[in-house]
Amino acid sequence: MLQASTVKFLKDPKKNNNKPWFEKNKQVYLDAKEDVELFVEQVIEGFGKIDADIKPLHPKDCTLPHLPRCPILQ
Repeated sequence: MLQASTVKFLKDPKKNNNKPWFEKNKQVYLDAKEDVELFVEQVIEGFGKIDADIKPLHPKDCTLPHLPRCPILQ
């Protein structure tokens, strides 16, 4: 499950879509990115138990900006 701080960060750029805000919140971004990757890893592990095509996927290949590399979408 995603942390509340990650969900908040994902909503914040809607009203703070500028470089100074992102520079100020870089650590929040890095924490949110790690949280999303852990969540995607859990999803892959869960669905990998019932779908052999999903089992070998890696979270970093299935999250933005790497989404085009995700084999499931090709």
